[in-house]
This record gives sequence, structure tokens and C-alpha cells, in this order.
Amino acid sequence: MWTRLAVTFNYLQYEGKEYGCMILRDIGERKRAEAELHRSHMFLRQVIDTAPNLIFAKDREGHFAMANKAVADWYGTTVEELIGKSDSDFDAKAEEVEFFRRSDLEVMNSGRDRFIPEERLTDAEGKTRWLQMVKRPIFDDQGQVHMVLGAATEI
Repeated sequence: MWTRLAVTFNYLQYEGKEYGCMILRDIGERKRAEAELHRSHMFLRQVIDTAPNLIFAKDREGHFAMANKAVADWYGTTVEELIGKSDSDFDAKAEEVEFFRRSDLEVMNSGRDRFIPEERLTDAEGKTRWLQMVKRPIFDDQGQVHMVLGAATEI
């Protein structure tokens, strides 16, 4: 059975003599845990991207921290390109962007869910689409709301 090792070698001089000090650490368990975490992350990413509904998380500044493929498709971009950007980077309709921003901040400031029965979004092709949206607060380790999670279905 193969073992994965991390090797550190140091050269030392002590009282006029030269020494080599080698430290071996078994990192096999850490590598297995990293691989399992990667598999788990990829599975979750696949589930989120396979969902036909729009799923996203935005920070207090309105930047996408996470988005699925459906959001990216509607905005005519990729998931990677969405991250760190805001709705205004993809939607030219200022009134839509302002509505998204107000409702995001309402959820983050109140710490309460918000159901929006009808919300308008203009997609990358200029087509008006109607959504039913649920927005929920995302709390950090200190119990403070630091993001908003959105999930929407086209109606």
C-alpha cells in the first residue's frame, strides 16, 4: 500500500558539525479528505446548475457571491463571469436593478424572508420575463446577515 508523504529537509550546523534533519509526515488522510471535499463540492455545483430555477447569493454591496447556470444563461454570460458583478452589469433597465437592490437590502436589513409574487427581469436578449421570487437572509458565524439568497421560478 502506497503512503503519501510530505518531506521536509533542513541542513543544520551545530558545534562545528553538519547535520541533515528530515521530517516525514503522512498526508494521505488529508489528501483523501481534500478529494472527498472536492467531490462533494462538484456534486453540489452540479445539482445547483441542473436546477431550472434561478438560484443566487449576493453580498451587501449587491455583488453575486454565487449563482447557478440558469441565472448566467438569462444574463447571457457564464457563472464565472457573474461572480463579483452585480445585476447592473447585465441588466440595462435601471428600475429593475433598483427593485432587485431594494428587495435584497430589505431582506438583509430585516433578517426576514421575502416572497415576491411577480418580479420583472429583462434577459440578455431584451425579452421581458416574469419571476416568482423568494429571498432569504444568509447569516455569518456571528449571527449577522451578510448575504441574501434568492430562488426564482419563471411564471
